[in-house]
Amino acid sequence: MDQRVMDLQDARTVRSARVALSRVRGADGVQVEVDGGVARLHGAVPSGLARSGAITAVRGVPGVRAVDDGLRLEADGTEPDDQRIATDAETVLRALGPEFDGVRVDVDAGVVVLDGLLDGHALRIVAVAAVRRVPGVRDVLSGIVLRTHPAAGRLRRVR
Repeated sequence: MDQRVMDLQDARTVRSARVALSRVRGADGVQVEVDGGVARLHGAVPSGLARSGAITAVRGVPGVRAVDDGLRLEADGTEPDDQRIATDAETVLRALGPEFDGVRVDVDAGVVVLDGLLDGHALRIVAVAAVRRVPGVRDVLSGIVLRTHPAAGRLRRVR
């Protein structure tokens, strides 16, 4: 593809991403650049929810193939309490999609314990990584159990 066409597509994608970001609470300080369909986010956000919202909003823009999260959390000198961390972690998990609805969150002194059922190891990794970004989280422990497919162990050779 011609470089000028690619640059024009990236410029359109940047405009669309800025519109999407304007709808996210707390994303006022987020800048976006796009190169070859890869959106790079820079700037400061006030919370993990704002970060998650910005990433999700840009990920949904046509023409964005991937999002590089270069956002940083604003330091306000306070640490959220466990209830706030739990609420933020649950919100982040719900934003990831319905497959995370069965994950439960418990927090003690900033240490988040996740438990429940998920359909695969990759989903467990995504859940832990997403919750790790919530402000105030000191550590994430996973007690998530992987579902096994009902047909597992009953596979037969087909001739």
